[in-house]
Amino acid sequence: MKRNETVSAIAPLLRNRVLRAILIGAPGITAVVAILTSAESNLALAIILNAAAGIVMSIVLFFAISLVARQVTNERVGLVQAAEQGFWHARAQRLSIRDDNGLYTDWYIRLRLQEEIERSQRYGLHFSVLVVKPSGLNQDAELFTTGGESSDRISQHLRQSDMIALLRDGGLAILLPNTGSRAAATVRNRLTKALASTEAQVGLACFPENGDASGALLTAAAAAATEVGKPKSSAA
Repeated sequence: MKRNETVSAIAPLLRNRVLRAILIGAPGITAVVAILTSAESNLALAIILNAAAGIVMSIVLFFAISLVARQVTNERVGLVQAAEQGFWHARAQRLSIRDDNGLYTDWYIRLRLQEEIERSQRYGLHFSVLVVKPSGLNQDAELFTTGGESSDRISQHLRQSDMIALLRDGGLAILLPNTGSRAAATVRNRLTKALASTEAQVGLACFPENGDASGALLTAAAAAATEVGKPKSSAA
């Protein structure tokens, strides 16, 4: 047992009045017994008094040590339970496919993208990915909150099979299964118009034209959104 654990366990116990009275009174009782034993001429009575004093001290020490051990055990169990709860809570958050706003999480959209890549490669299909990037720091809460005005604007232009996810960098990824570049460009233009008041940029990437990995497609779509947001240079 570490010293700080012992101190932390004994400290609350010493605030217990009954235990404190026993610990303080036990030495006094022992001293009285010792005086009586030394003054007692009857050997049998002296032995009985010494045995009684030893039993009392043993009980007191056993009681005190048991309380300390119980306190330390309870604290350790509490720490272990708290650590386990924190671990499983954090793990549940990491493994959750949706966040508190109801949007799919970053890891899940990447998994779904990879599954869609494998499915499209097997059957010769096409799909597209959109990345919506807010133009300012104050746009995130409104743009990516379920039930918000901007979120409703986005959902109105998507199908039930489309997926919206919040990326780690703050961007919004939209998976459009079975959607070629032409149809996806139409969706992108509609979203751009719907989000015109927020000045958000919408980038598009298509499979297989812009990559054959989830990370490559998201990077291409994010880069396209950044290009949209850049001011066009005026002709000389």
